[in-house]
Amino acid sequence: MGIGQETKNKKKQILYIGRIEAKKNIINLIKAFNIFNQKYSSYDLILAGKVDKDYVNKNIDLFNTSNIKLLGYISDKKKFRLLRESRCLAFLPFEEGFGIPILEAFDFNLPVVCSDIKVLRETGGEACIFVDAKNINQIAENLEKIISDKNLRNNLIEKGKQQLEKFSWQKAGKKYLEEILK
Repeated sequence: MGIGQETKNKKKQILYIGRIEAKKNIINLIKAFNIFNQKYSSYDLILAGKVDKDYVNKNIDLFNTSNIKLLGYISDKKKFRLLRESRCLAFLPFEEGFGIPILEAFDFNLPVVCSDIKVLRETGGEACIFVDAKNINQIAENLEKIISDKNLRNNLIEKGKQQLEKFSWQKAGKKYLEEILK
């Protein structure tokens, strides 16, 4: 059991954790959230991570919305609190190395909407809703599904717990050793 096995005290917020930069597809996430927010206006989009100031300044009109909270870099303590409080994780990069935020979301019983790219399919398995990161309507529709469909949400949370069991430091270390000893 991970540190985040609580499901109480959820706020009406969708969480993104990662760098705030172009390759992380923040603009499409915001555009999709704005569509979602037309129906679910009480929700906030929380953007947490190191900020590329030039990127944000270039797109400042999109970031300057009352329902979008740009937090910048946050401590682990705050990250864990946000993971406990949020309703889902939206993780829509165009490219990614591994997808640790997905595993963190699983540990905190958060359903995940993420990019349909190979590395995230490997990390997320059957526990995520995968979307075309360029299709803002598809992203918005799936944010709505994950918020409004309790059965889907519970199913994804359960699959997330199962997927998380496939990853551990012990397994990763063993696999690493096997590779370097070949």
